[in-house]
Amino acid sequence: AYNAGPRDSKRTALIGVTIVVLFVLAVVAAWAIMSMVSAGSVGAGGAGASDRPLRVVATIPPLAWPARELTPHAEVTVLMAPGTSAHAMELTPSGARALAEADVVLAVGLGLDDAVIRALEEKPREGRELVLLEECLTAAGLGEDEDEEGEEAAHDHDHDHDHAHDHGHGHDHGHGARDPHAWLDPIVMRVFVGRVDSALGRASGGASSGRVMLQERCDAIDNLYRVTLGANLAATVVCQHDAYGYLADRYGLEVVGVLNPMGSGEVSPGDVKAVMDAIRTYRIGAIFVEPQTSTAVAERIAAETGIRVLTLDPLGDGDWPELMNANLRALVEGLSERAPTLEENPPGG
Repeated sequence: AYNAGPRDSKRTALIGVTIVVLFVLAVVAAWAIMSMVSAGSVGAGGAGASDRPLRVVATIPPLAWPARELTPHAEVTVLMAPGTSAHAMELTPSGARALAEADVVLAVGLGLDDAVIRALEEKPREGRELVLLEECLTAAGLGEDEDEEGEEAAHDHDHDHDHAHDHGHGHDHGHGARDPHAWLDPIVMRVFVGRVDSALGRASGGASSGRVMLQERCDAIDNLYRVTLGANLAATVVCQHDAYGYLADRYGLEVVGVLNPMGSGEVSPGDVKAVMDAIRTYRIGAIFVEPQTSTAVAERIAAETGIRVLTLDPLGDGDWPELMNANLRALVEGLSERAPTLEENPPGG
Protein backbone atom coordinates (compact mmCIF):
# COMPACT_ATOMS: atom_id res chain seq x y z
CA ALA A 1 0.00 0.00 0.00
CA TYR A 2 1.15 3.50 -0.78
CA ASN A 3 1.61 5.79 2.19
CA ALA A 4 1.46 9.54 1.53
CA GLY A 5 4.54 11.29 2.65
CA PRO A 6 4.79 14.65 4.38
CA ARG A 7 5.14 16.44 1.07
CA ASP A 8 1.86 14.98 -0.29
CA SER A 9 0.02 15.88 2.91
CA LYS A 10 1.19 19.49 2.64
CA ARG A 11 0.13 19.60 -1.01
CA THR A 12 -3.35 18.27 -0.15
CA ALA A 13 -3.74 20.81 2.64
CA LEU A 14 -2.65 23.65 0.32
CA ILE A 15 -5.18 22.61 -2.30
CA GLY A 16 -7.92 22.58 0.33
CA VAL A 17 -7.04 26.06 1.55
CA THR A 18 -6.92 27.36 -2.02
CA ILE A 19 -10.39 25.98 -2.72
CA VAL A 20 -11.78 27.64 0.42
CA VAL A 21 -10.18 30.99 -0.45
CA LEU A 22 -11.51 30.89 -4.02
CA PHE A 23 -14.99 30.07 -2.75
CA VAL A 24 -14.94 33.00 -0.31
CA LEU A 25 -13.71 35.36 -3.04
CA ALA A 26 -16.49 34.20 -5.37
CA VAL A 27 -19.12 34.83 -2.69
CA VAL A 28 -17.74 38.32 -1.99
CA ALA A 29 -17.64 39.17 -5.70
CA ALA A 30 -21.20 37.98 -6.21
CA TRP A 31 -22.39 40.05 -3.25
CA ALA A 32 -20.61 43.14 -4.58
CA ILE A 33 -22.11 42.74 -8.05
CA MET A 34 -25.62 42.35 -6.63
CA SER A 35 -25.14 45.44 -4.46
CA MET A 36 -24.01 47.50 -7.46
CA VAL A 37 -26.96 46.35 -9.54
CA SER A 38 -29.36 47.15 -6.72
CA ALA A 39 -27.89 50.63 -6.22
CA GLY A 40 -27.91 51.28 -9.95
CA SER A 41 -31.57 50.33 -10.16
CA VAL A 42 -32.61 52.82 -7.49
CA GLY A 43 -30.39 55.59 -8.81
CA ALA A 44 -31.52 55.28 -12.40
CA GLY A 45 -35.24 54.99 -12.03
CA GLY A 46 -36.36 55.62 -8.49
CA ALA A 47 -38.65 52.62 -8.79
CA GLY A 48 -36.14 49.82 -9.04
CA ALA A 49 -36.01 49.98 -12.83
CA SER A 50 -32.38 49.91 -13.93
CA ASP A 51 -33.26 49.84 -17.61
CA ARG A 52 -34.96 53.25 -17.76
CA PRO A 53 -34.22 56.85 -16.77
CA LEU A 54 -36.01 58.76 -14.06
CA ARG A 55 -39.49 59.70 -15.26
CA VAL A 56 -40.76 63.19 -14.48
CA VAL A 57 -44.14 64.66 -15.43
CA ALA A 58 -44.83 68.42 -15.34
CA THR A 59 -48.31 69.76 -15.91
CA ILE A 60 -47.15 72.99 -17.65
CA PRO A 61 -43.92 73.97 -19.45
CA PRO A 62 -42.39 76.34 -16.82
CA LEU A 63 -42.42 73.60 -14.18
CA ALA A 64 -40.33 71.32 -16.38
CA TRP A 65 -37.37 73.71 -16.38
CA PRO A 66 -35.78 72.75 -13.03
CA ALA A 67 -36.26 69.02 -13.68
CA ARG A 68 -34.47 69.20 -17.03
CA GLU A 69 -31.65 71.28 -15.61
CA LEU A 70 -31.16 69.20 -12.45
CA THR A 71 -31.46 65.78 -14.13
CA PRO A 72 -30.35 66.08 -17.77
CA HIS A 73 -30.83 62.35 -18.39
CA ALA A 74 -34.37 62.23 -16.99
CA GLU A 75 -37.37 61.58 -19.21
CA VAL A 76 -39.47 64.75 -18.75
CA THR A 77 -43.05 64.87 -20.05
CA VAL A 78 -45.19 68.03 -20.17
CA LEU A 79 -48.92 67.34 -20.08
CA MET A 80 -50.07 70.66 -21.53
CA ALA A 81 -50.01 70.71 -25.32
CA PRO A 82 -47.85 73.49 -26.84
CA GLY A 83 -49.71 76.66 -27.81
CA THR A 84 -52.75 75.95 -25.63
CA SER A 85 -54.02 77.84 -22.62
CA ALA A 86 -53.26 76.40 -19.21
CA HIS A 87 -56.95 76.82 -18.35
CA ALA A 88 -57.87 74.44 -21.17
CA MET A 89 -55.52 71.68 -20.04
CA GLU A 90 -57.13 68.25 -19.96
CA LEU A 91 -55.77 64.89 -18.89
CA THR A 92 -55.51 62.81 -22.07
CA PRO A 93 -55.07 59.01 -22.17
CA SER A 94 -51.38 59.46 -22.97
CA GLY A 95 -51.08 61.91 -20.10
CA ALA A 96 -52.75 59.45 -17.76
CA ARG A 97 -50.25 56.78 -18.80
CA ALA A 98 -47.34 59.15 -18.20
CA LEU A 99 -48.69 59.94 -14.73
CA ALA A 100 -49.06 56.26 -13.92
CA GLU A 101 -45.39 55.65 -14.78
CA ALA A 102 -43.98 58.85 -13.26
CA ASP A 103 -41.44 58.84 -10.45
CA VAL A 104 -41.85 62.60 -9.85
CA VAL A 105 -44.87 64.79 -10.69
CA LEU A 106 -44.61 68.60 -10.77
CA ALA A 107 -47.94 70.43 -10.58
CA VAL A 108 -49.23 73.92 -9.83
CA GLY A 109 -52.23 73.31 -7.60
CA LEU A 110 -54.26 76.49 -6.93
CA GLY A 111 -57.12 74.99 -8.94
CA LEU A 112 -55.23 74.88 -12.24
CA ASP A 113 -54.44 71.17 -12.60
CA ASP A 114 -56.96 69.56 -10.26
CA ALA A 115 -57.60 66.74 -12.72
CA VAL A 116 -53.98 65.64 -12.42
CA ILE A 117 -53.98 65.79 -8.64
CA ARG A 118 -57.23 63.81 -8.48
CA ALA A 119 -55.78 61.16 -10.78
CA LEU A 120 -52.78 60.77 -8.49
CA GLU A 121 -55.01 60.52 -5.43
CA GLU A 122 -57.20 57.89 -7.10
CA LYS A 123 -54.21 55.72 -7.99
CA PRO A 124 -51.56 56.29 -5.31
CA ARG A 125 -48.19 54.61 -5.68
CA GLU A 126 -45.57 54.20 -3.02
CA GLY A 127 -42.40 56.14 -3.74
CA ARG A 128 -43.90 58.57 -6.26
CA GLU A 129 -43.04 62.20 -5.46
CA LEU A 130 -45.48 65.10 -5.94
CA VAL A 131 -44.21 68.71 -5.80
CA LEU A 132 -46.87 71.43 -5.77
CA LEU A 133 -46.04 75.03 -6.64
CA GLU A 134 -48.94 76.04 -4.40
CA GLU A 135 -47.02 74.79 -1.38
CA CYS A 136 -44.13 77.17 -2.16
CA LEU A 137 -46.13 80.38 -1.68
CA THR A 138 -45.75 80.68 2.07
CA ALA A 139 -42.02 80.02 1.87
CA ALA A 140 -41.78 82.79 -0.74
CA GLY A 141 -43.33 85.32 1.60
CA LEU A 142 -46.87 85.14 0.20
CA GLY A 143 -48.56 83.74 3.30
CA GLU A 144 -49.09 84.52 6.95
CA ASP A 145 -46.31 82.31 8.32
CA GLU A 146 -42.95 81.17 7.01
CA ASP A 147 -41.54 77.69 7.45
CA GLU A 148 -37.83 76.94 7.71
CA GLU A 149 -37.33 77.11 3.95
CA GLY A 150 -39.28 80.35 3.88
CA GLU A 151 -37.01 81.88 6.49
CA GLU A 152 -34.01 80.82 4.43
CA ALA A 153 -35.57 82.33 1.31
CA ALA A 154 -36.29 85.55 3.18
CA HIS A 155 -32.71 85.76 4.39
CA ASP A 156 -31.31 85.00 0.96
CA HIS A 157 -33.60 87.56 -0.67
CA ASP A 158 -33.32 90.48 1.70
CA HIS A 159 -32.79 92.89 -1.18
CA ASP A 160 -34.46 95.80 0.65
CA HIS A 161 -37.70 95.02 -1.18
CA ASP A 162 -39.98 97.98 -0.66
CA HIS A 163 -43.07 97.01 -2.61
CA ALA A 164 -46.17 99.10 -2.23
CA HIS A 165 -48.42 96.04 -2.62
CA ASP A 166 -49.31 93.60 0.11
CA HIS A 167 -48.19 90.11 -0.91
CA GLY A 168 -51.44 88.45 0.06
CA HIS A 169 -51.93 84.71 -0.23
CA GLY A 170 -55.23 84.87 -2.06
CA HIS A 171 -54.59 86.72 -5.33
CA ASP A 172 -58.21 86.77 -6.42
CA HIS A 173 -57.66 88.00 -9.98
CA GLY A 174 -60.71 86.59 -11.72
CA HIS A 175 -59.60 82.95 -11.43
CA GLY A 176 -61.88 82.10 -8.54
CA ALA A 177 -60.37 81.86 -5.09
CA ARG A 178 -56.72 81.73 -6.14
CA ASP A 179 -54.59 83.04 -9.00
CA PRO A 180 -52.56 80.04 -10.24
CA HIS A 181 -49.82 81.92 -12.15
CA ALA A 182 -47.29 81.86 -9.31
CA TRP A 183 -44.46 80.56 -11.53
CA LEU A 184 -44.15 84.12 -12.87
CA ASP A 185 -42.77 85.17 -9.47
CA PRO A 186 -39.00 84.44 -9.33
CA ILE A 187 -39.03 84.08 -5.55
CA VAL A 188 -41.71 81.38 -5.74
CA MET A 189 -39.68 79.62 -8.43
CA ARG A 190 -36.58 79.76 -6.25
CA VAL A 191 -38.39 77.85 -3.52
CA PHE A 192 -39.86 75.47 -6.10
CA VAL A 193 -36.38 74.67 -7.46
CA GLY A 194 -35.26 73.61 -3.99
CA ARG A 195 -38.24 71.33 -3.51
CA VAL A 196 -37.93 69.79 -6.95
CA ASP A 197 -34.27 69.07 -6.28
CA SER A 198 -35.15 67.34 -3.00
CA ALA A 199 -37.88 65.25 -4.66
CA LEU A 200 -35.58 64.21 -7.50
CA GLY A 201 -32.94 63.21 -4.98
CA ARG A 202 -35.38 61.04 -3.05
CA ALA A 203 -36.67 59.42 -6.24
CA SER A 204 -33.22 58.73 -7.71
CA GLY A 205 -31.36 57.88 -4.54
CA GLY A 206 -28.74 60.53 -5.31
CA ALA A 207 -28.08 64.24 -5.01
CA SER A 208 -27.67 66.82 -7.77
CA SER A 209 -25.08 69.56 -7.88
CA GLY A 210 -27.19 72.13 -9.74
CA ARG A 211 -29.59 73.38 -7.09
CA VAL A 212 -27.54 76.39 -6.04
CA MET A 213 -26.87 77.42 -9.64
CA LEU A 214 -30.59 77.36 -10.55
CA GLN A 215 -31.54 79.28 -7.44
CA GLU A 216 -28.91 81.89 -8.29
CA ARG A 217 -30.53 82.25 -11.73
CA CYS A 218 -33.85 82.92 -9.99
CA ASP A 219 -32.08 85.51 -7.82
CA ALA A 220 -30.58 87.17 -10.91
CA ILE A 221 -33.97 87.43 -12.62
CA ASP A 222 -35.53 88.82 -9.46
CA ASN A 223 -32.81 91.44 -9.24
CA LEU A 224 -33.13 92.34 -12.92
CA TYR A 225 -36.89 92.88 -12.60
CA ARG A 226 -36.50 95.03 -9.50
CA VAL A 227 -33.82 97.23 -11.00
CA THR A 228 -35.43 97.52 -14.43
CA LEU A 229 -39.04 98.08 -13.39
CA GLY A 230 -37.94 100.60 -10.79
CA ALA A 231 -36.25 102.80 -13.42
CA ASN A 232 -38.92 105.52 -13.58
CA LEU A 233 -41.28 103.46 -15.72
CA ALA A 234 -45.04 103.89 -15.59
CA ALA A 235 -46.58 101.32 -13.28
CA THR A 236 -50.02 100.64 -14.76
CA VAL A 237 -50.70 97.77 -17.18
CA VAL A 238 -53.56 96.65 -19.42
CA CYS A 239 -53.47 93.05 -20.54
CA GLN A 240 -55.52 90.43 -22.33
CA HIS A 241 -55.48 87.84 -19.53
CA ASP A 242 -55.18 88.36 -15.80
CA ALA A 243 -52.08 86.20 -15.32
CA TYR A 244 -49.73 88.74 -13.80
CA GLY A 245 -50.98 89.38 -10.29
CA TYR A 246 -47.97 87.82 -8.54
CA LEU A 247 -45.55 89.58 -10.88
CA ALA A 248 -47.31 92.92 -10.41
CA ASP A 249 -47.40 92.59 -6.62
CA ARG A 250 -43.75 91.60 -6.43
CA TYR A 251 -42.46 94.53 -8.50
CA GLY A 252 -44.89 97.35 -7.81
CA LEU A 253 -47.01 97.21 -10.97
CA GLU A 254 -50.78 97.66 -11.09
CA VAL A 255 -53.02 95.84 -13.56
CA VAL A 256 -55.76 98.41 -14.28
CA GLY A 257 -57.52 96.65 -17.14
CA VAL A 258 -58.06 93.03 -18.20
CA LEU A 259 -59.74 92.19 -21.49
CA ASN A 260 -60.65 88.63 -20.50
CA PRO A 261 -60.76 88.61 -16.68
CA MET A 262 -62.26 85.13 -16.34
CA GLY A 263 -59.83 83.45 -18.75
CA SER A 264 -62.77 81.86 -20.56
CA GLY A 265 -62.00 83.03 -24.09
CA GLU A 266 -65.20 85.11 -24.24
CA VAL A 267 -64.83 88.89 -24.21
CA SER A 268 -67.95 90.83 -23.26
CA PRO A 269 -68.82 94.38 -24.41
CA GLY A 270 -68.50 95.43 -20.79
CA ASP A 271 -64.93 94.08 -20.65
CA VAL A 272 -64.05 95.99 -23.84
CA LYS A 273 -65.48 99.24 -22.46
CA ALA A 274 -63.66 98.82 -19.15
CA VAL A 275 -60.33 98.29 -20.91
CA MET A 276 -60.83 101.27 -23.21
CA ASP A 277 -61.75 103.46 -20.24
CA ALA A 278 -58.57 102.33 -18.44
CA ILE A 279 -56.45 103.07 -21.52
CA ARG A 280 -57.81 106.61 -21.73
CA THR A 281 -57.75 107.27 -17.99
CA TYR A 282 -54.17 106.10 -17.46
CA ARG A 283 -52.88 107.05 -20.92
CA ILE A 284 -51.81 103.46 -21.53
CA GLY A 285 -49.27 103.04 -24.34
CA ALA A 286 -49.68 99.31 -25.03
CA ILE A 287 -52.03 96.42 -24.48
CA PHE A 288 -50.33 93.12 -23.69
CA VAL A 289 -51.64 90.00 -25.41
CA GLU A 290 -50.69 86.31 -25.22
CA PRO A 291 -49.66 83.83 -27.92
CA GLN A 292 -52.07 81.15 -26.64
CA THR A 293 -55.28 83.10 -27.38
CA SER A 294 -56.83 85.16 -30.16
CA THR A 295 -55.67 88.77 -30.26
CA ALA A 296 -58.39 90.09 -32.61
CA VAL A 297 -60.31 92.09 -30.00
CA ALA A 298 -57.13 93.55 -28.52
CA GLU A 299 -55.97 94.60 -31.96
CA ARG A 300 -59.27 96.40 -32.63
CA ILE A 301 -58.97 98.23 -29.31
CA ALA A 302 -55.38 99.20 -30.12
CA ALA A 303 -56.38 100.52 -33.54
CA GLU A 304 -59.18 102.60 -32.05
CA THR A 305 -57.11 104.05 -29.20
CA GLY A 306 -53.83 104.43 -31.07
CA ILE A 307 -51.75 102.22 -28.78
CA ARG A 308 -49.41 99.29 -29.48
CA VAL A 309 -50.01 95.56 -29.16
CA LEU A 310 -47.18 93.72 -27.36
CA THR A 311 -46.84 90.14 -26.16
CA LEU A 312 -46.55 88.81 -22.62
CA ASP A 313 -46.33 85.02 -22.53
CA PRO A 314 -47.46 83.33 -19.29
CA LEU A 315 -46.23 79.87 -20.29
CA GLY A 316 -43.35 79.78 -22.76
CA ASP A 317 -41.84 76.60 -24.16
CA GLY A 318 -40.16 75.25 -21.03
CA ASP A 319 -37.19 77.63 -20.82
CA TRP A 320 -38.35 79.58 -17.77
CA PRO A 321 -35.43 82.09 -17.61
CA GLU A 322 -35.93 83.03 -21.27
CA LEU A 323 -39.68 83.35 -20.67
CA MET A 324 -39.05 85.79 -17.83
CA ASN A 325 -36.44 87.76 -19.76
CA ALA A 326 -38.67 88.06 -22.84
CA ASN A 327 -41.57 89.27 -20.71
CA LEU A 328 -39.37 91.85 -19.03
CA ARG A 329 -38.26 93.18 -22.41
CA ALA A 330 -41.92 93.49 -23.45
CA LEU A 331 -42.85 95.27 -20.23
CA VAL A 332 -40.02 97.76 -20.63
CA GLU A 333 -41.02 98.44 -24.22
CA GLY A 334 -44.66 98.96 -23.36
CA LEU A 335 -44.23 100.94 -20.17
CA SER A 336 -41.49 103.19 -21.52
CA GLU A 337 -43.76 104.56 -24.24
CA ARG A 338 -46.61 105.49 -21.95
CA ALA A 339 -47.77 109.11 -22.01
CA PRO A 340 -48.28 110.84 -18.64
CA THR A 341 -51.72 110.85 -17.08
CA LEU A 342 -53.82 113.98 -16.90
CA GLU A 343 -52.98 114.24 -13.21
CA GLU A 344 -49.28 114.22 -13.99
CA ASN A 345 -49.57 116.71 -16.85
CA PRO A 346 -52.69 118.85 -16.37
CA PRO A 347 -53.77 121.31 -19.09
CA GLY A 348 -51.75 124.50 -18.77
CA GLY A 349 -49.45 122.87 -16.17
